[in-house]
Amino acid sequence: MPSSVYNSVKSLPSAIPPLWTLKSIRFQTALLISSACVVFGLMRTCFGMAMVDIVRRFAFFHSRNSPGLWDSWPFSRDSGTPGLRTSESPGLRTSGLPRLRTSGPFGPSGLRAGLRKFVEKPGPSRHNGNGTTHSDLHMDWNGEEQARIHTSFYIGAFIAVFPSEFLAKKMGPKNLLSFALILNIIGSILTPFLAFYFKTYLLISAVRMIMGLGYGFMIPAGSVLVSKWFPISEKSTAMAIFTTGNQIGIAVSMFLTAKLCQLHFFEGWPLVFIIYGLIGAIFLIIWHVRVADKPRESKYITATELTYIKGGKQRRSRAETVVRPTPYMKIILNGCVCAICACSFAQSFVLVALVTYLPKYNQIALKMNLTHNGIWSSLPFFIQMITKLLFAVIADKVKQAKVNATSVTKASNAIASFVSAIFIVFAALVPFGSAELVQLSIIISMAAFSAYVPGYNTSIVTVAPQFTAFISSYAQLYAQIASTLAPILIGRITSHDTIEEWKCAFYSLAVVLAVTGIVFQIFGHGRTETWGETPSNAASARISTSLAVCEDGQCKLTLLEKHNHDFRTESKISSDSSSPLKKKISRVSYAGEEIIIPGRIEDLENDVIYSIEEEREE
Repeated sequence: MPSSVYNSVKSLPSAIPPLWTLKSIRFQTALLISSACVVFGLMRTCFGMAMVDIVRRFAFFHSRNSPGLWDSWPFSRDSGTPGLRTSESPGLRTSGLPRLRTSGPFGPSGLRAGLRKFVEKPGPSRHNGNGTTHSDLHMDWNGEEQARIHTSFYIGAFIAVFPSEFLAKKMGPKNLLSFALILNIIGSILTPFLAFYFKTYLLISAVRMIMGLGYGFMIPAGSVLVSKWFPISEKSTAMAIFTTGNQIGIAVSMFLTAKLCQLHFFEGWPLVFIIYGLIGAIFLIIWHVRVADKPRESKYITATELTYIKGGKQRRSRAETVVRPTPYMKIILNGCVCAICACSFAQSFVLVALVTYLPKYNQIALKMNLTHNGIWSSLPFFIQMITKLLFAVIADKVKQAKVNATSVTKASNAIASFVSAIFIVFAALVPFGSAELVQLSIIISMAAFSAYVPGYNTSIVTVAPQFTAFISSYAQLYAQIASTLAPILIGRITSHDTIEEWKCAFYSLAVVLAVTGIVFQIFGHGRTETWGETPSNAASARISTSLAVCEDGQCKLTLLEKHNHDFRTESKISSDSSSPLKKKISRVSYAGEEIIIPGRIEDLENDVIYSIEEEREE
């Protein structure tokens, strides 16, 4: 190697930036991936809360002279939309009532005056001499049509499961996530305009399906970026940062959407979709400038940090294309994998059901105004963000104390399944006059829900480390099915918006959690199956490489292997340790301070993991 090149590499700074600092490009990348999750969460979750304002209906349960009707909204007297039921009249249906014409500010006094005017003079016109009124900005979608709109988003996400792996390889994770953002940005901005001019839920459903397609690409693209940007010791932390963006996005969307819907300008709710679309567009620019598919393609990373990510001059593990066949039938028929899929179904079913219908439940059953609806709908997910990290840390500490991994995994999953189910049932049984107690039950349920992270989520990566990618994708398939079914089933159960129907919906969620929890207690575990062990840990598979300095100043990577008949490769590898593998030669060169490694060295789902020892003459 030329001395000038060698000296430039040798003189690199020795300090490696810690992960938890903004000086670290790794941390910046993790924050950007998490921020992408937040942006997607804003545009995904907003429809559930906005639907409360989009489909604005008013209930009348007493005569016009009934005392307290206009001043009895619970929690406060802020502006907002009352529910469709009271505890005195749970079965009364009001969807056929004509819409209230609103002119001027939609404040508490204006609401009460408007309601009195409506009772005294029913049947207001939707039009005036100058054109349309504000009521034309609200839709007449019934409960079944609303459920179809919600479902269409998750149908799109389900479709995205199949081409996501191919597109991630073809386009690269950065460009794939950019494409997904563009779909959501355009769809979000177009939503209010299409609703105004066409009034049909079918067109909105089509737009939401396209947005769901983009959302379905987010997890695969983000996961690939994490796998490329972080060393093995930091991957779990990076994934935690990444997925925490989901809870942040849901919570912020619930609260902010409720606030925007209360604005007088343009009736509020159209601003939700326009503003979130603009936020997405701004983030897209930042994303495209700052993020790279691989660390060595980044314009901002230092040579020291790049060397650290790649493992530096230390002994490290790396994946190469020594392919082992995937035992599909063993995976699909394995009891633990079936339990994982069942819990994946339950987690997505309950989460999507609450994200979609919790705002409507707060409006109808608890008669919350928009301000308190936004606060109480977002609070469970803020708490979940904290407890998610807390459960993960506690589980790791317990494992370090030499407690059996299966015991920790089953105990964690039991908390997520059974404690969540108990408090969901409790929320249904509590009298609806005790709204704070109902909300507290939901918050505790969602806090316990976070225990799924050290529960079945841990089993995904431990049951067969060699085939984690396939198992994860297989479980994700069940999750997307649940996401598609949840809005349809809950929408049908609550089609008449009665208190009894909402209780039935809560019982359904509890049953799903309890049944899948029992399945995991029977079949789930935290150990590794014998057929899924990593070959690097097996005595029969020992592969070593050495890095030799060549006369031309470059380095040639020579692969030597002791062949084992249990593993198949593309070509027969000689067992003689002195014979090089002709088809598996990689050249490592140095350009300035950047290490150039040609070819794709990446983690494949069934690669053999082996150790690389690098040596250099001082």
